Amino acid sequence: MSENVVVDIYLYPVNSGTTDGYDEIYYSTDGDVKIVIETDPQLPGYKRVVHTPKRGGATIGGILEAGVATRDFDNSIKTCHAISVYYWTGDLSYTTHLIVQLDGGYGRRYYAPNRNGMNWIDKTTEIERSLIRALDMENCNWNRAHVLDVLGNRFPPFNCYTCFDNVDIDTEVSDERNGQYRRVTYSLSDLSYIGRFMENGSNIIGIDITEEVSTVYIYWHPSMAKDPLLIHIPSEEYEDREIYDSGAWYQRVSSHGHRWEQVKDIRLESKESVFKLIQTISRMVSNAVTNGIMQPKVQANFPESKRRIGWNIKPGNVPRHLDLGIPAVQDQSKRQNLPAQKVHPKAPAHPEKRGGEYKEKLGREKSVKPSEGASSGTIVAVIGISIIGVGLLVFLKVIIVPITTRSIRRRLCLF
Repeated sequence: MSENVVVDIYLYPVNSGTTDGYDEIYYSTDGDVKIVIETDPQLPGYKRVVHTPKRGGATIGGILEAGVATRDFDNSIKTCHAISVYYWTGDLSYTTHLIVQLDGGYGRRYYAPNRNGMNWIDKTTEIERSLIRALDMENCNWNRAHVLDVLGNRFPPFNCYTCFDNVDIDTEVSDERNGQYRRVTYSLSDLSYIGRFMENGSNIIGIDITEEVSTVYIYWHPSMAKDPLLIHIPSEEYEDREIYDSGAWYQRVSSHGHRWEQVKDIRLESKESVFKLIQTISRMVSNAVTNGIMQPKVQANFPESKRRIGWNIKPGNVPRHLDLGIPAVQDQSKRQNLPAQKVHPKAPAHPEKRGGEYKEKLGREKSVKPSEGASSGTIVAVIGISIIGVGLLVFLKVIIVPITTRSIRRRLCLF
């Protein structure tokens, strides 16, 4: 008969008891349960505390919550040999359990807290579809930590893709060193935090939030305007202003994929040092020529809710969250050497873009066909008719109407 051990899912390495040398393996106070912290590249932004019996062949016979027995997991506890408790990486005190995973002879089961957080509910069917999405949802609900998409989140407000809350986010765009690089500041309000990062719907790997922060600084270089190159996560006490040597800096690894790594062995303490690092990353990522400086040439007319920025970016290189439909301005001295742009024959002169199709309003919405476009002959005819109409109105008012009026008055005088 196998030996059974009891696991307290509230224990984590800092408060679990004894440690085993330098392996960062901890044991419960009674020494029966081994406790380790694991991370998974497929689950960025989260960590798990794994509880397993120390002795081989032993199984888990009971589960405690802070020393109190719970029966919420009784249906899955048989032959269970490992329990994993998932946390947000920003939860340094391990106070908020997001999901509990049980592994045993009957397969893997997932549990999530109910609405009041007092009990655990088996949600295996829902969670196994996408564990990362389930973790994001629980993290939004219990930690108010949302997923920030550095390319997909437009100007305020934005809806979190999991909890669908309308999160208020302040966005500030600034050109540094006379347009040599761009910094975008995202600040979440309403006591919300940044849980993890995405790029246009894809998970960023290699950046873990290690404290409750609501502000982040994203850096772009003109030669790589599509992709940010540098991310600065400030320390919590310096969120209201950027202190360069506080917090953690992360740099893009390549132009393909979404892997980032922490900047080490480089001291960033000024705009000059940041710019040098951005140049280095740009050359490393894309072998782009970075000695040419892109100068501001146009003041873009933003809606009132958006900042005014002036950075001449080539067409197609505008970050999605900065692409506000503003046409790029070409250098007038080079305009004559540019090839003529081809216009799609089905594109109307002034389309109304709705739902990915070009439509116009004619009492009801319908697709615009090439034959329905206004030709130059039609425009000339309309202008001619308008001129004739105006002439007739003037003729009636100036000549006909006064004559008719005088005739009527004369007739009235005869009676």
